[in-house]
Amino acid sequence: MSREKSKLRRRIERALTRCAAAGSGFLARFLPLSALRALADGVAFLLRLLAPSRQRGAAENMRRVFGERYTNRQYRALAAEVTRGVCRTMMELLKLPYLSRERVVRLVSLEGSEHVTAALARGQGVVLLTGHYGNWDLMGARMCDEGWPLTVIARDSEESFTAEMI
Repeated sequence: MSREKSKLRRRIERALTRCAAAGSGFLARFLPLSALRALADGVAFLLRLLAPSRQRGAAENMRRVFGERYTNRQYRALAAEVTRGVCRTMMELLKLPYLSRERVVRLVSLEGSEHVTAALARGQGVVLLTGHYGNWDLMGARMCDEGWPLTVIARDSEESFTAEMI
């Protein structure tokens, strides 16, 4: 019986995620980025309240990596900050099609871009690696704005809805 509850719960979570994404996508057309970020913070707060087991799991995963370096309270705070960051990243992703080139340039600063520009001018390729941290979609848009050719290697999301959106 518990397996059926788990499947039902997953279906409900997916349906709620799709509804939230569709509603947020609609709002992204009209609301400024600052309002969308505030909305993301509220969504993150609700997620922490509604899915405490996921927060505990995230904190436990961090503990596996970092050991006893941090206190339980610090791990919980880190998990909350990660949730907030993911929610903000999703809102920014939804807003990205409606941002001007100038806005993207103001949002994303490039450090060391002269090295990439010089290598490309010499006809050399460049490999840039990034962690799955921050808004990598905005960074890609910024790099394209520089006129740099861009190929991304990534694994699709397990959620078809999310994969299609990205």
